[in-house]
Amino acid sequence: MRGAWRLDLDGKPAGVVTADEEAHAKATLAGIKARKEARTATAKAVAQPVIPQSPKRLSLTDLKAAALARKTSLNLHNN
Repeated sequence: MRGAWRLDLDGKPAGVVTADEEAHAKATLAGIKARKEARTATAKAVAQPVIPQSPKRLSLTDLKAAALARKTSLNLHNN
C-alpha cells in the first residue's frame, strides 16, 4: 500500500512504499491469482468422472435383422 512503511529484515523502518512499487505488487498478485484459477479450473475439468453411456438396447426388429444376417451368412458358407 502506497505510503506504508517498508521494513528491513530486522523489522526496522527502511522507507515507504512508492506508487510504482504498489502497482507492480498488484500486477504480480493478479498474475499469481490468474494462474492459480487456471490450474484449479484445469484440475476440476480433469477430475470430472466420465459417466459411461449404457449401450443401446436392441429392439425385436434389430434382433430379427441380426438373425437373418447370420442365417444368410451361414448359408453362403455352406454352399
